[in-house]
This record gives sequence, structure tokens and C-alpha cells, in this order.
Amino acid sequence: MTERTEAATAAGTPFVGREAELNQLVRALGETAQRRGCVALVGGEPGIGKSRLADQLAIRARHAGMRAFVGHCWEGAGAPAYWPWVQVFRTIIRTTDDAALRKQLGAGAADIAQMVVGLRETLGDLPAAAEVESESARFQLFDSATTFLRRAAQASPLLIIIDDLHAADMPTILYLRFVASQLADVPIMVVCTFREMELAADQALATAVGEIARQPGTLSLSLDGLGEPSVRQLIEATVGVSPRSNLVKAIVQETGGNPLFLGEAVRLLAAEGRLREVATGQALGLPLPAGIRDVIIRRVRHLPAET
Repeated sequence: MTERTEAATAAGTPFVGREAELNQLVRALGETAQRRGCVALVGGEPGIGKSRLADQLAIRARHAGMRAFVGHCWEGAGAPAYWPWVQVFRTIIRTTDDAALRKQLGAGAADIAQMVVGLRETLGDLPAAAEVESESARFQLFDSATTFLRRAAQASPLLIIIDDLHAADMPTILYLRFVASQLADVPIMVVCTFREMELAADQALATAVGEIARQPGTLSLSLDGLGEPSVRQLIEATVGVSPRSNLVKAIVQETGGNPLFLGEAVRLLAAEGRLREVATGQALGLPLPAGIRDVIIRRVRHLPAET
């Protein structure tokens, strides 16, 4: 289950308890519109609401006249290099008229076609580009791709969301590092979501993302479970019931305030008519839904063997 799938599972759960984090991102978005771009790293456990937070930011970006694009990292095998960036570039290319696209691509079109294979079909004949095996050829690709983003952002500021960064291949991370170093005077904001535990399990990936986090202007957010006031608000919005304090405490205790777990628990209790039966200190005794079981299995895989 990817973070995006988890977000879909919790699609019926109201967006609550993330006002502070969303405000931080919105402020950064405002600075981006003033040509002070940045990278925002949003981490947390599965189901904690990383993608949901990014989705809310995208809604606000579009309302502000920005363009928002999303690239999802693929957790299975077989994805090409730069896969989330390929998705972003494809969408920009598809939504840009031909004349503007050719101007934005400029002399780097052949380089970018190495990353976005379908670009050759869109533009017709392109000169051959150098293989991306050498360091100099890779730098040329990165420079051409970033120049394209810069020119695209001149039309309107860009928000780029890279989802599930913990599943990224190293070329994707290397290009992210390059882009992060070029945003100081560009109206582009890049938001990356990732599962902290899974990212930490990959030393090379964790090191590369750590270097991005240390760059000036990078915003790092780590999402925790929701507190009791937000859980109360979520229950009221989900099922229209004002919960007793002991129920709120019991739900927070058993779910850790994880929005995905919370949504499942509240809907299950409501369906069974049990929202008013919990006594002080009483466990809820909830069965484990299949979607939640998958998330827990993912957590357990990254625990030390002795645990």
C-alpha cells in the first residue's frame, strides 16, 4: 500500500489537526511566488497524512494561480530511472502548447528526451544526445531539465510534489539534489513526502536526502499523531457525534492519533453502534481492517530482528 493508496483509503476522513504544518507550507508557497523557491521534506509513518497535506497545498497553489504537478515513486520493480520526474515533465509537456513548449525546451530538448522518451514523438526529429553514463553527460541532462523548469515557471510559478520519496531510485534523488541547489531565485517549490522509517533503512538514500535537508531554505516537517482536540473534531465531522472524553482518549491510545487508523476505527465503531459504550480506561477491542494490517506489516519489517 503506497502513501497515495493510504490517502485514498482515508479519503472520507476530514482534514484536521494539520493547520500549523499547512500554514508553514503555504507561507513557503507565498515566498515561492516571489521567486524564492524551496524544497519541503514531509516525513512520517504510513497513514499519518503526508500525501493528504501535500494535496491540500496543491489545492491552495492552484487557487493562487500556480500550476501543481505530482510524480509518484514506484515501490515495485521495473520503473525507469527518474520515474516521478518523468511523470511531472510529461504533464508539463502535455499541458503546454507547442510553440511555448519548443521555446521552453530550447537547445536542451534532446537531453530531456533521454528522460522523457515520448518527447521525440511530440516534437519530431531531435538530434541525438550524449549517453547519460558519464558524469558530464548527466550534468548536462540535469542542467537542461532544470532550465526547462525555470522557463516553464516564468509563465506561472510551479509546485512539484514527489510522493513516496523513500521508494525513489538514486537518479531521482540525484536530480532532486541538483534542483534543490538551483531554486534560490526561481518560483518553483518542490514538496517531497516519505516514510521516515523506510527512508532510514536505505543508508545511501537517507544520506542523500539528509544533504538536501541541510541546504539553505529547505523546510523539513515530521508529522506526528493527532492530539485529542483534533481527534474530537475528526469524530464530530465524520459521524456527527460529539464524543465523550473517555472515548477520545481510548481512540487516541489505540491508534496513536494516526489519521488512517482513526478513520477506520471511528467508522467501525459508528457502524457497530459503539460510540457511546466505552468506559474510562476500557480498551476498544477493535478488529484489524485489512488495509491497516498491511500498514502494520510494513512497520514491523523495519524493526530489528530481536524486537
